[in-house]
Amino acid sequence: MRSSPRTIIITSTVLLTILVLPLFLISYLNFDNQINYNNRNLKTSKISGKISIDGETGWINAKSAGICTGLGTSADPYIIEDLEIVGGGSGNCIVITNSDVYFRIQYCSVYDSNIGISFENVKNGYLYQNDCTLNFYGIETSRCRNIDIVENNIDNNTNSGIHLNDCSRFTISSNSFTQNSEIGIYVENSVLLSIIENTVDENGWAGIYLGECSDNTIQGNNLNYNDEIGISVYGFRNKILENVITYNYVGISLAEGLSCNKISNNLFSNNGEDISGTQNFCFDDILPPIITGVLVGIAIISIIVVIFIMRKRSSRKRAILEELPIEEEIIEEAIMITPEEIPIEEEALEVEVSMHEEARVEEEVKGQEFESLSEEIPIAEEIIKEEEISVREELLIKEEIKEEVMKIPEAIPIEENVIEKEVIEPEEALIEEKIIEEEIIAPEEVHIGEEVIEEEVIFKVPEIIKEIIHIRTLKGHMMGVTSVAFSPDGEHIVSSSKDKTIKVWESTTGRLVRNFIGHDKYITSVAVSSDGKYIISGSNDKTVKIWELSTGELIQTLKDHTFYVLSVAISPDGQYIVSSSFDKEIKVWDLETGNLINTLIGHRKEVSSVAISPDNEYVVSGSNDKTIKIWNPNTGENIKTIEGIKKFINSVDFTPDGKCVISGSNEKSIKIWQMTTGKLLRTLEGHTMYVSSVSVSPDSNYVVSGSFDKNVKVMYLASGELISTLEGHGKEVVAVAISPDSKYIISGSSDSTIKVWECLKENS
Repeated sequence: MRSSPRTIIITSTVLLTILVLPLFLISYLNFDNQINYNNRNLKTSKISGKISIDGETGWINAKSAGICTGLGTSADPYIIEDLEIVGGGSGNCIVITNSDVYFRIQYCSVYDSNIGISFENVKNGYLYQNDCTLNFYGIETSRCRNIDIVENNIDNNTNSGIHLNDCSRFTISSNSFTQNSEIGIYVENSVLLSIIENTVDENGWAGIYLGECSDNTIQGNNLNYNDEIGISVYGFRNKILENVITYNYVGISLAEGLSCNKISNNLFSNNGEDISGTQNFCFDDILPPIITGVLVGIAIISIIVVIFIMRKRSSRKRAILEELPIEEEIIEEAIMITPEEIPIEEEALEVEVSMHEEARVEEEVKGQEFESLSEEIPIAEEIIKEEEISVREELLIKEEIKEEVMKIPEAIPIEENVIEKEVIEPEEALIEEKIIEEEIIAPEEVHIGEEVIEEEVIFKVPEIIKEIIHIRTLKGHMMGVTSVAFSPDGEHIVSSSKDKTIKVWESTTGRLVRNFIGHDKYITSVAVSSDGKYIISGSNDKTVKIWELSTGELIQTLKDHTFYVLSVAISPDGQYIVSSSFDKEIKVWDLETGNLINTLIGHRKEVSSVAISPDNEYVVSGSNDKTIKIWNPNTGENIKTIEGIKKFINSVDFTPDGKCVISGSNEKSIKIWQMTTGKLLRTLEGHTMYVSSVSVSPDSNYVVSGSFDKNVKVMYLASGELISTLEGHGKEVVAVAISPDSKYIISGSSDSTIKVWECLKENS
C-alpha cells in the first residue's frame, strides 16, 4: 500500500519537529556573553590612594578626577591602570559597587589591606595582571556577574586568595593562587563559573573550595602541596576535569549526599587519598538518553499509527468494492440450487435404512465371539494354577538357602568385634580426651584471655568525673591552632599555629608568656621534654626545631625530611626525638646532639602521628596507609603492624602503662589496641566527623578526643561510657592534651583559639 503524499509530508514534519526542537533550544540557551576588552591604547591616570566607585555616577566622577579613562562601553571600557595602593593594614584598596558598565583593572598592585579588590553587585568587569598580595582577601566579589579574572598574582593573603559569593558567569583563568593561609579559590553559592588553568599551590587548607555551588567547570588547573585538600566540593553538577592534583592530604574531597559532579581525566600523584567521599546516584546521567528514547519512540509510534490508519482505510474501501459482485453471485446460486434439494433428501433416507441392517449383522457377530471366549476361560484358570505352584517351589528353595547362610559360625563374632572396636576403642578414647583437654586449656589462648582481663582491670575507673566545665579561652594566634601540650609541671601550655608561631601561656591565668618565631611555614606539631627544658616543633618547612622553653632561644634545626613534618614526640627519658613526615618516613634524632640515629621505613603513605612508650622502648606510628606500626627505635625493626582500620589514621598515643595503643581516625571513632598482639580491645564511638586527635589521662581514667565536628568528647577508658561532650569551638578541633594531674583538658581549634576545661571529680 502506498501512503498519500500529504500523509508523508505531515509525518515527516512531525518527526523533524520532535527531534530538532530540543537541539535548537539547547543550542540557544548555551550562549556566551563575549566582551571586547582589547583596547590597550587608552590613557590612564595614576594615583596612590584608595579607590571607591559606586554606580555609573561614581565612574563619571572617577573619570573627572583622572582615576580612569574610557566610556564604559564594550568597545571602550573604563580602565584603571598601573596603580600601587597600600591599604595600611585596614580598609579596602579598590572598591566598586552597583556597576553594570564595562570596565578593566590592569597592572595594579594592591596589598596590606582587608580586601585588595572588592566588588559588590557588579557586572562586566575584567581584571588583568594585577598583584593582590598580603591582604586578608586578595579579591572578594559578591552578587556579581560576567567578570573575567586573568593572569593575576593572588598570593600570600591571610585568609584566601579570592572569595566569591553568589556570583555567576565568571572566567578565572591563568592566575597564581599560592601560599594563601586558608584557601586559594574560595567559592560559595555560585554557578556557571569557569576556573581554568590556574596554579593553586601551597595553600594552608584547600586549593579550591566549592560551597553550595553547581554547574561550574574546574579544568586544567595545577593543585599541588595544599596542606589539606586540593579541591573540596559541596555542590552538584560541577565538572572537575583534567586537573593535575599532587601532594595534597586529600586530592578531591566530596561532601556526603552529593550527586552529578563529573570527575574525569584528572592526574593524581602522591596525595594521601586521591578522592575522598562518594556521590549518590545521578538521574542526570540517564535523563538525556531517556528523553531521546521517548522522543524517538513518540516519532516511531506516530509514523506507525499514521501508516496503520491509512492501510485500514484503504483495505476497507477495497473490501466494499469487492463485496458487491460476490453477494449478487451468491443470490443467483441460491435460486439455482433450491429445486435440486428434494431428491437429495430422499437419497439420505435410503442411506439410513441400509445403516440399520449393518447394525443387526454386527450384533450377530458379537454373540458368536462371546461363545468362543466362554470356552477359553477354563484353560486360562489351569495355566494360572500351574504358575502359582512354581512360585511356591521357588520360595521354599530361597528359605532353605537363607537357613544355610544363617548357620555360618564366624559371622556373628566378626560383627560383634567390629562394634566393640568402634564403640569402646580405649586408645582412641584417651586420645580424644587429651584433645578436648588441650582445646579447653590451650596455653596461648588462656594467656591472651588473661591479658585482656588484666587490661580490663587496669582500665577500672578509679574516680568518677562529676562535671567538666569551661574555665577560659586563650586568644592570640592569628590563624588556626595546630597542636597543644602541657609542660611536665602543668604550669604552662604550649601551642602552635598556622601563623608560624609557638606560644607559651600560663595555665592558671591564661597570660601569654612567650612567643617563638623561626619557622618559614606553618607549624604542625609541638612537644615538651619531660624535664621541661625544651620545646620540639615540626613544620611544613620540612624541619624539626629544638627551642629552650624558658628563654625562647632556638637551639638547633634538624634537617633531613624531604617533605612536611607532621608530628613530633620526645622520649620520657629525654634521650631522643621522633618525627614523622609526609615523605612516609619516621626519623629518630639524638636530643642532645641533634644527630640522626635511625630512619624507620615501612609505611606506604604519609605518617600523620607518632608517640613513644612510657618505658622508652617502642615508637608507635599511624599513617594514611590505614595501618598502625610498632617500632624498635634503636634497631629500626617493625615489631608489629596493626591492620583493619578502613580510613586514614590521624592520631596515636600509648596508655600510661604502655600496654595499649589508642588511635583516632577518619572512621569517626577511637580504637584501643593491645600492643603486643595487635588485638582490638574496644571501640569508642560518638563523633559525627573525623577524629583528629586523641589523648589518655595520666591516671588512666579517661580518653579525650577532638574532631572535625567541632566538639571534644571525654569517655571513660574502662567502659567507653561518654562522660561529657565539650562544645564551644567555632571550627574543627585539631588538638587535645591533658595536664599531668589529669585535672585539666586543653583543646586547640582551627578557629584560632585554645580552650581550657576543668574536670571535677568525686571518689567512687
